[in-house]
Amino acid sequence: MKLIKINGNVIENTNYPNGEIKLNTKSIVDFIYDSRMISSNSENKNIISFYPYNPNDILELVFTTNYIKQCYNNIFSEFILDIKYLPYSRMDRIKNLKNDVFSLKYYCDIINNLGYSKIQVEDCHSDVGVALLNNSINVNSFMYKFKNTYLNVYDESLLKGDFYIDAERLNIHEIMQKHTYIVYPDTTAIKRYSEMFKEYKKIISFKNRNWETGKIESIEVINSNKESITKNSIACIVDDICSYGGTFIGVSEKLREMGFGTIVLAVTHCENSIFSGNIFNENSYINYVITSNSILNPKNVECLNKLTIMEI
Repeated sequence: MKLIKINGNVIENTNYPNGEIKLNTKSIVDFIYDSRMISSNSENKNIISFYPYNPNDILELVFTTNYIKQCYNNIFSEFILDIKYLPYSRMDRIKNLKNDVFSLKYYCDIINNLGYSKIQVEDCHSDVGVALLNNSINVNSFMYKFKNTYLNVYDESLLKGDFYIDAERLNIHEIMQKHTYIVYPDTTAIKRYSEMFKEYKKIISFKNRNWETGKIESIEVINSNKESITKNSIACIVDDICSYGGTFIGVSEKLREMGFGTIVLAVTHCENSIFSGNIFNENSYINYVITSNSILNPKNVECLNKLTIMEI
């Protein structure tokens, strides 16, 4: 999996025999827009896209960024970092100064020191992450693509995933709102996505978690819609991140009891641990999983008929 793109072009960095990073300096120079040499790019804007498949991959970003600054001496009008997933977002606060590690702040400090003029983060798990990054905004490009590609098409065949599907090539038809319900697995998901999906019927889930063990003890799913749920009804669970998928398994069981014929999980970031959970088991009620290529490095080819990855 490739970690870094410059203006949409993949940088094929390699490693020395001892594992140290060897930058592909020729590609970096070739892909940078320099208005002194390319008159068509009058804005002189450069975008660095970062896919942290390993939380510790940031060193490659540090090397690439500083090499670019070394060569071009900050001549760009805009130098933009597009972070496809912000690691350590779960470690976004401390309660005990001696026992807790504020990992997210330390990670953001490294990025801030790189001196980007603008930073955009794909569906950041914590608002604290965006607040800690200088000149940053949160973006939801995956969820908008999901909405425009799948929810605007009532065609189940599209869900039987072309692995790395090109969302822009799909034929978009009229929205079939009467079939689709958006399911928010917790109150945070409502805050994130309710405005985006406001034209759809909604179902809300609440979970009771034991904070000492981390296990979910109970899940309640509330449907306040008057319409009857049938086998043609589609439940789309939306959220920002999936680890093992325990919450989504619990919600899907409740949805199947309610009568939904198809259950889709649309989640921006999927950790590789999803393959160790129960979502892809034969007895799982989740029919399809749609996610982005932000951090997932798929290894289980048996899941391909159930898994679709959209590039962002």
